[in-house]
Amino acid sequence: MKPTIATARRLEQAGRHVEAEATYAAILRDDPGEVSVLNLLGLLQHRQGRHHEAAGLIAHALSLQPNDAQALGNLGAVQMALGDKAEAIASFRRAAELAPDHAPAWRNLALALLENREPAEAARVFDQIAQANPGKAEAWNDLGAARHRAGDTAGAAAALREAVRLDPRLAGAWCNLGAVQNDQAQDEAAIASFGRAISIEPSHIDAHVFRGASLLRQGRFAEGWQDYDWRLKQRRGPRVDRGFNQPRWQGEDFAGRRLLIHAEQGLGDTIQFMRYLPMVKARGGAVIFEVQAPLHRLISRSPATQGVEAVVEGEALPAFDLYCPLLSLPRIFATGLSSIPGGIPYLTANAALLPPLPANRKGRRWAITWAGNPRHPADRLRSLPGSALDGLAGLRDVEFVSLQMAPAARPEKLPLFDAAPYLTDFAVTAAVLADADLLITVDTAVAHLAGAMGRPTWLLLPYVADWRWLTGRRDSPWYPSLRIFRQPQSGDWASLVDRIADEAARSG
Repeated sequence: MKPTIATARRLEQAGRHVEAEATYAAILRDDPGEVSVLNLLGLLQHRQGRHHEAAGLIAHALSLQPNDAQALGNLGAVQMALGDKAEAIASFRRAAELAPDHAPAWRNLALALLENREPAEAARVFDQIAQANPGKAEAWNDLGAARHRAGDTAGAAAALREAVRLDPRLAGAWCNLGAVQNDQAQDEAAIASFGRAISIEPSHIDAHVFRGASLLRQGRFAEGWQDYDWRLKQRRGPRVDRGFNQPRWQGEDFAGRRLLIHAEQGLGDTIQFMRYLPMVKARGGAVIFEVQAPLHRLISRSPATQGVEAVVEGEALPAFDLYCPLLSLPRIFATGLSSIPGGIPYLTANAALLPPLPANRKGRRWAITWAGNPRHPADRLRSLPGSALDGLAGLRDVEFVSLQMAPAARPEKLPLFDAAPYLTDFAVTAAVLADADLLITVDTAVAHLAGAMGRPTWLLLPYVADWRWLTGRRDSPWYPSLRIFRQPQSGDWASLVDRIADEAARSG
């Protein structure tokens, strides 16, 4: 029997991929220029993870039929899988131009732009889609999410309200609206929106995680920790469940067994929550603590890790019987505002690691950091431009030591000694902090390090800060030596730095 496309499609739909591929190949032997089969076979290989082979087949189809919008869209999907984002955007754009009334083609383009960190351009495309499909809630939801990524919270809120008006049962739109309300400092409204999403779709992972963060920011720890544990079900990002075969520890005594506590998010999170290790150790058995490499030397000599085996993330793990993600410990120990583990300082410096700072100390020595990891999803909110710190340049009897590691424009007028070349790991950073009189920093791991060491710290926060710093407080129950300075309104770093300068002048 002569092989046919219909036969190959039936085999593919039945999951018989090897036979389907053989059937497509047989058709191509008879007719090597069959564009539709080149496309279908390319898509089959793409779904099997054979992206390079898929790209070759679909590119061949396009060489025979350059204006095939479907093939261009397929090629864009393969190029995205290969990480060729710019090429994928070009393919999706051409496909959309060839099929201007085909909304999915435009949506693919917009999603690729988002993936390529071009949220403003993505929002423009989503706006076109929404205007062309004004009655479709999904289009308005996409537009709202893109506007939010681009920093247009007011525009995002308007689009998402239209989405839930058109379809009050669209759980994703309620979740996205809650995220926008969260950024507008409307925690109660955000919690309600996340709740609506969960009432529609009880297993909506992001809605649980985001609601947990909002509750924690308000200090509603008992509710917040429960929701926040849903992060382990997320399919992307640093919170993904590690997939261990061993049982997950839930706080029971584990005498005679070995428990792995593993870091799961940023360096600052590891520093903040390692304080729970003595409480874990008290439950009986042996404890293994997996930490990021830049923290290993520092953490290994911490009072909190006495009797704990500290291992480096990425290296082979020793045998263990149970495991627990680090940020699940507050839930396990039912942490409330009045029961946050203390014991500060639980990180200490080794003075022998102090790098060669300026020998002639001029009065006060202040360490300073103004930007975090640019890959952090909230970095545009939490980091400030270096030039914003120029207001500190007039302070007398203060010399500044920069601990800035992430690429960021330096202050133009503030004299700095750049310690970054010496900061090979956090043990060295700790030595610099122990030598400094004060740390001024935005929300980075260095803030957590100084807090865990009990070092005087001024923390500069955006108008809506991470849940770890709660809301409306000038202090932190996690770190008694830390003093918080918050933006009076979104994006206003200038007046915040002016306030810092006034405080510094008075303290001198």
